[in-house]
Amino acid sequence: MTATNKEVEELRRKAHRQELAGVLVRSAIPERMHGGLIRFVVDHIRPGDFLMAVVSNDLARACAKADDENKHLLFAYVSILHNWAPALCWGSDKAVSDWLGQE
Repeated sequence: MTATNKEVEELRRKAHRQELAGVLVRSAIPERMHGGLIRFVVDHIRPGDFLMAVVSNDLARACAKADDENKHLLFAYVSILHNWAPALCWGSDKAVSDWLGQE
């Protein structure tokens, strides 16, 4: 019995979700932020304003939207995105818009 394309895609997403979750647990990024970042990267779901600014590569907006904890962690977010997120999903408003339009 062979898996359908949908089943293969779901298995790929599950593996990516688990891998990214493991990386985030070992990072400085607060646990309360993990879900939004995972949903954005894996499921193409729009995150909140702070994460939208981060993934759009809008430093000024990210600083304005960051809470006291996250404002010190911008490097950690970019590092996670650079090393663990598809290049097509972040880095500009256009990339993010295109990413969110998929699915």
